Amino acid sequence: MSPLLKIATGLAATVLSAWLFHGPAGYGQRVIDGLNAQVQPVVARQELKTVTAGFTRRPLSRDLRFSGEANSFQRQRFIEIIQEEEIRGLRSVGWDRASRPRGGDAR
Repeated sequence: MSPLLKIATGLAATVLSAWLFHGPAGYGQRVIDGLNAQVQPVVARQELKTVTAGFTRRPLSRDLRFSGEANSFQRQRFIEIIQEEEIRGLRSVGWDRASRPRGGDAR
């Protein structure tokens, strides 16, 4: 088998497995749904109704992003709380770039 054919075969296998993982097999979506099911009760316990938590769906991402109104202390505390929960499978936790701190504090 020529080196070019080996590379093409490997590339095709990689693309096919990624497509199956994220597409018809739906495993990627199930992972995100499972993470979301663990995160939402934690967020709800904080009783700050203006803050929501979610994951990017297109493309799928294990990056948790908060959005909504919260001051700098609340923003940092939300991240700490999720980290303390030690939810396995999260890649990162942070705030959506479009969400700005409430109350004029720009930390």
